Parts: sequence; structure tokens; C-alpha cells
Amino acid sequence: MSKFLISLRYESYTTMYVKNNNSAGADVNPNANVDLNDLNTAKSLAATYITVLKSQSVMEQVGERLQEKYTVEELSGYFIVRNKKISLNSLSNSFTMSSVDGTEVIKITANTLNPAVSADLCNIMADIAPSFLIRIVGAGSVEIIDVARPVEKPVSPNIPLTTVIGIIIGFSVSVLIVLLVDYFDDTIKEGEELTDRFNKAMLGEVEELESDIPGSKKKKKKETGRQRKVLLTDDNIPFHIVESYKSIRSNILFSLGTTSKRVIAVSSPNPSEGKSTSASNIAIALAQTGSRVLLIDADLRKPVQHKTFKVSNSEGLSTLIIQRSDFDSSVKKNVATNLDLLPSGPMPPNPSELLVSDQFRSIIEKVSSEYEFVVIDTPPSTSSATQW
Repeated sequence: MSKFLISLRYESYTTMYVKNNNSAGADVNPNANVDLNDLNTAKSLAATYITVLKSQSVMEQVGERLQEKYTVEELSGYFIVRNKKISLNSLSNSFTMSSVDGTEVIKITANTLNPAVSADLCNIMADIAPSFLIRIVGAGSVEIIDVARPVEKPVSPNIPLTTVIGIIIGFSVSVLIVLLVDYFDDTIKEGEELTDRFNKAMLGEVEELESDIPGSKKKKKKETGRQRKVLLTDDNIPFHIVESYKSIRSNILFSLGTTSKRVIAVSSPNPSEGKSTSASNIAIALAQTGSRVLLIDADLRKPVQHKTFKVSNSEGLSTLIIQRSDFDSSVKKNVATNLDLLPSGPMPPNPSELLVSDQFRSIIEKVSSEYEFVVIDTPPSTSSATQW
């Protein structure tokens, strides 16, 4: 379990008036107007006083005085301590000094994790400041107006404000991420997008099968691709899935109506995307019209059609190409009504070379003249350079 630590910080302040030595003996007329030069002079002197008080010499004395009141172990929780001395930078960063309304009144604020330490810092600074300002700047006198006291109410973080800001930033970042993802997302989500992008007619759409089968459970992606295939001949296949494949069949019949050789290759970009299931179901749908159909399993690396139709794979396309078997012994007749299957056969060492060979082309020429439709289950397109 992770822990989130909020560090509460406490402020104390003191104010002091630094009287300019040049005006020490001057008569002060309360009715006199303060001109612009007086204001500029006051601002310039205040900036000088602050610069002096932020110097390393002053910080060294502040650190020494502070270490007289606290141990090094105590101070290490509030400042950076090196060689048993407080780092001057961390000590200086604890102070904030400013002129009050452009006058020679200096407000010194200390911000630490301990209210007592914050008050002590201010009072130590107010105690040692006069000697430095009188000696270095030549100030007439320095009078302490407010003595610093520990304030138990933390000044930061402002939890309600921080929470609101966090919610706003989180919401804004979430919206930005969503917009960026949507902007760079070029995936196809609707069939019409596919048609518009590639200017090709779409034969049909089929929803994911596994989630539609009654009583079926979703499996890991690695397992679903090679598990039991859902066929149109199954009793429990949903009606809308059957209608989807029948719609694809109608579009295929319409598209290939004037073609004498009706060879259909079914592929997909990646493995386990339903390519083999679609190939077998398209073949079954075409066979249900009374046409003689041959289904060829050309995925020689990872064949599945022999498992789908529960036939032997000892002979098939690979043995037929290298002429170690004849066509009649390689083809499995009537795996479904009007449907024959040419399984892949034993996996060869060079599947890509077999599929681009002249012998494979001759087999396709032969079967396309003997069957009304030939459906080929091809390897995934991203894992094979096969061409016909």
C-alpha cells in the first residue's frame, strides 16, 4: 500500500522600521506632501535593506543562533544540514522579505514545517538585523514593530483549494487524452468507414461468435483463436449469425455471378481473428445452396480445418503439392452437405515456397473447374508474403 504524505508548513512574521540616517535630524511636517522622489528613495532603500539581510553573512549568524536553540538532529527535519551546519541556501529560502506599501517598513516572514522554528527565525533575524543595517547601509536606527509569535494554523497546503485544482487538472488532462486518442485513432469502427476508406464494396459483417453462443465463456485471447470453431451446422448458433453469413453468401453470389472460376481467398491481418471460422462458414453457406464447394486449408503453419471437421490430416495440400499423394486420397469428401475439404496436410519446412509454386497454381486451376466454388483459408497477411 502506497502512502501519500502532506507536509504542513507554518508561517510567522515580524516587521521593523528602518529609519534613514539622512532624515534623522530633519524637521518632519505632518502636513507636507510626499513627492515622487521620496517614494522612489524609500523603495530603493527598502530593496537595499532586503539585499543586505539576504546576504550569506547574515544567514550565517542566523544559522548559528538557531543552532544554539535546537540540536542538529532537530533542524535536519526542517533544513538541509551539511557537516553539522545548516545550508545557507535552505535557510535563505525559508525567508520572504518585502517592503510594506513601498515604505521603509520591512516585513520578514519565515516559512518552515515547525511553527516555533518559524517564529524563532523571524525573531533572530530581527535581533541581528539592526547591527548589519546600521553598519553596512548607514541606517539611522531600526525599530521592531511586531515580534514574531508561533502560529499553529498551517498556511500550506490549502487542501480544499488544492483538491479543486487537482480535480480541474485531472479532468482537463483526461479530456485532452481522450481527444488525442480519438484524433490519432485510425481504426475502423463501422463498415461504412471501411468502404469509404478503401473504396471497396463490403460483403458483410459478422459479430464476435464466442460471446454470442449460449453458455459459452470468454477465454483468453491466446486460447480462443485455436479452440472449437462455431459452424453454421451447429444447433445452438444464434440466428443473427446465420443471417450474417447468408448475407455474405448472397453478396458473393451477386459479385461472382458472371465469373466462371469462383475462387475465394479468406485472410486476416493477424492470427486468432476468426479467419478460419469465417472461411469454413462461408463454404458451408455456399454449399447450402446446392453448389459443390471445396474448402482448402492453405494455412500450412497453423492449420485448423481438419480439427474443425474432425478429419485426418496425414495427407492434404502439402503432400499434394509435392506429389506424395493424389487428389482423391487427399480430399475429404462430404464433411458437410455438398462440401469437400482439402486439409493442409503435414507441416512442411518451407510453407511459403509451396504456396507460390507452379504446382499449387495447377491445383487451383484443376479444382476451380471441378467445383462451383473454391474457398481457401489462407495464412494471416502480416505473417506471410504468399501471393497468387
